Amino acid sequence: TSRAAFEHRAVVVGQDVGQALAGLEALAAGEASPDVVSGVAGDVGPGPVLVFPGQGSQWVGMGAQLLDESPVFAARIAECERALSPYVDWSLTEVLRGNGDA
Repeated sequence: TSRAAFEHRAVVVGQDVGQALAGLEALAAGEASPDVVSGVAGDVGPGPVLVFPGQGSQWVGMGAQLLDESPVFAARIAECERALSPYVDWSLTEVLRGNGDA
């Protein structure tokens, strides 16, 4: 609730400062760059948002650890998996655990 909701969005990635600065310069100039992804936010309205922990570099495996250590978290993930199952061909639990091709 405290962040501004800008219509235009962009992400610049780089392995070092030089690459990141080059991406920022390309973005500012409106030029295409393999290090820049940009777009316009769509109007999706209110609704549920699902954020699954532990799939990024901030804490690898956090979701799997929570599944093992928190019965409340595991129960809610099971509910989410059941709700998603008619729409996806993958298992949320398997994704969080990093199993197979999930």
